Amino acid sequence: MKRYILLTGLLLSLKIALATTWFVATTGSDNNSGTSINEPFLTLDQAVDNFQSGDSIIMRGGTYKHSVTIKLNVSGSEGKECYLIAFP
Repeated sequence: MKRYILLTGLLLSLKIALATTWFVATTGSDNNSGTSINEPFLTLDQAVDNFQSGDSIIMRGGTYKHSVTIKLNVSGSEGKECYLIAFP
């Protein structure tokens, strides 16, 4: 079981390494790279604008206000799943 968990983690890490993880935080800036927890975007809009199939968006805790509906016009596929993750 321990080997299975380790292998699963390794495969997930490899999948994530081949895609981009975008970070969003209430303390970020849309002028940041958005690719690091230390340089997050301020808005989900900015992350969605950069998003491609297989990418992930991690949103830090906080209150986000949007005046329009945000649509993710990218489809995932087997091996290139798309993720939107809440991170405290």
